[in-house]
Amino acid sequence: MNSRWFITRDGKHTHGPFTEEQLLHWAQSGKLLPTDLVWKEGSDSWVPVMDLGNLKQNKQTATAAYVQMHEYSLPDYVYTDFWGNVKTISFYYVHGTLVKYTTQIYTSVYGGGNSKGFSINTKHQNVVDMWICDHNNKEFHFRIFQDIPLREGHKVAFLLAQPYDVTCLLIDIDTKEMFYISNNDVLGEVCSKANRSFLIFLVFTIYLIIEVINRGLQPPVGCYALFGGIISFFTSFILYSVYSALYTNNFYNHCLKIGDIIIDQLSTSAASGI
Repeated sequence: MNSRWFITRDGKHTHGPFTEEQLLHWAQSGKLLPTDLVWKEGSDSWVPVMDLGNLKQNKQTATAAYVQMHEYSLPDYVYTDFWGNVKTISFYYVHGTLVKYTTQIYTSVYGGGNSKGFSINTKHQNVVDMWICDHNNKEFHFRIFQDIPLREGHKVAFLLAQPYDVTCLLIDIDTKEMFYISNNDVLGEVCSKANRSFLIFLVFTIYLIIEVINRGLQPPVGCYALFGGIISFFTSFILYSVYSALYTNNFYNHCLKIGDIIIDQLSTSAASGI
């Protein structure tokens, strides 16, 4: 008769029964942590996985596999910066249960005036604060400046980009909904190549304007230079907009691809009862 095993990670919730073969498989794949506690039916006490017979030799393998699965197995985003250098953005995620969710509107008042009168303007911005609790009862706080519909008690995951440590994607694991979080710091880097095309055409525009100033509107060179400057100026803005939209869309789709991977990982872990 096979022995029956039980597992706990937080000391409060127990999962099982499982077979020893299942425990070995989870330890090798990284789903079972070396610090998780296991109990064999009929034994006196709970013991850490790292101290348990056949699982002990898999301590380093299990730790490495866990880290790889939850942090380093996510695909990087590769892009070219302003100077033509190839750079990489890495990702990791934090997940847990949404225990508190608050939303509010920040209103900024600004303006000025002179002897002719005053001008006062207001700006409204949605601010959402979220607190999640992971399986170790560690609490994380995230603030996002856009309104996102979530429910307390749902399992959620936050995808963050390195080295910026800013949230790029929010995932509701229960509903499998994904919300893209636009961040200017990351997008500024991802779209920096678009600035290069804008700058090239802008410099060319300045050159043509100088040519017009030097030659006046004397035909044919002056007229050609003026017409070329106008075309170059508008072309720079068009290319910048097109390239920025393209790079932003590529990054957005990459984040959604990672979101699918995270949902699959967490769903597999939940199905295993860990």
